Amino acid sequence: KNCFLRAWEITRRFFNGCFPHDFEWNFFLSASNTLPLGFKQLLLLLLFRANIDEVETEVVEIEAKLDKLVKLCSGMIEAGKAYVSANKLFVNGVRDLSQQCKKDETISECLEKCGESLQEIINYHM
Repeated sequence: KNCFLRAWEITRRFFNGCFPHDFEWNFFLSASNTLPLGFKQLLLLLLFRANIDEVETEVVEIEAKLDKLVKLCSGMIEAGKAYVSANKLFVNGVRDLSQQCKKDETISECLEKCGESLQEIINYHM
């Protein structure tokens, strides 16, 4: 245990309290000939753990962004459903108005064509 604490203290001083992100593993492999085997393994283990922590942080960030994207996608789907429903209601309203205006053929015919065109647009987008 004391050996581990001593190695940790030396390692902390060596790295000035933190591990650089772009630290070369080759440095340890080339300098390790002068280091005791246990100390070399400890340094490699500490670097490995630091890299694991960094990757874990990135994974958590990616997961959060994916969750946000899934929620946005769900919102878009719901908005699309509401849009389609509103379009259908609008077309039905135009058709009802067309039926109401049967006495005036010009208005009725214009509203019928408008309703048919809108229905065609809705069918095309679905």
